[in-house]
Amino acid sequence: MKKSQLKKLVLSVIVIMVFSSLIPAATAYNGRSTRIRPIEDWLIANNRVDDPPMGGMPDWDNGLIIWSHLVDHSYLPVGYYKPPLTCLYHGNVLEKPLKDNKVLVTINLHVKDAPFLITYFAASIPSAIPVFRGTMQYFYRLQFTIDLDTLDPDDYDDDGNIIYRPWWWYVWVLFTFKSVTLIARGDGEFLTSYQGWNEGDTAKMNTIVSMVYVGPDYTGSNPTYNNNVGLFEITLVSMINFH
Repeated sequence: MKKSQLKKLVLSVIVIMVFSSLIPAATAYNGRSTRIRPIEDWLIANNRVDDPPMGGMPDWDNGLIIWSHLVDHSYLPVGYYKPPLTCLYHGNVLEKPLKDNKVLVTINLHVKDAPFLITYFAASIPSAIPVFRGTMQYFYRLQFTIDLDTLDPDDYDDDGNIIYRPWWWYVWVLFTFKSVTLIARGDGEFLTSYQGWNEGDTAKMNTIVSMVYVGPDYTGSNPTYNNNVGLFEITLVSMINFH
């Protein structure tokens, strides 16, 4: 199977998975042990103008990375963002109990009018070189675990619900990340020349990125295996296309 055909196959499978997750939760997940919470419970913790509401998603082959909700990359220290709660959105949060008093949290989010910026991957915000800016709609799924034995009373609200922290707390502090997927389409303008496109050209943009945790004992040959910073992940697919 050609690489392009494989990417299209993976894209189709992931699209089906993400669309299924955004069907009313009673249809897809209504098991006794799974709690369904409003997506606002998650967005409240990821709704600042000076903190990214999600991580940048890479296109390894082309050396690009897409930053969702980013309005001004030069704003110190990590950019200026349009908060998700100011966009058109819907979704849900699923909490599924696991063994050892842990919970698997799944964030399902669909946003229709989010700004984005694509930069070269070589440098991080605010030093990254901008390539393309626009507005997109996207589907986003993030999964991570929470160990209930590590929570204090202050980590719950008055109704006994877990109070979420920003996404990076689970990914980069606790290292309990399990998977993340972004599927997006939008349009915008090139900010510099890129692969035959000139500065000021307008274009459509499509992207799909999906990464999963595989653990420290992974022995496969995936070149994106990240075993140096504690994530122990591989990239299933990562591409940003312009047309």
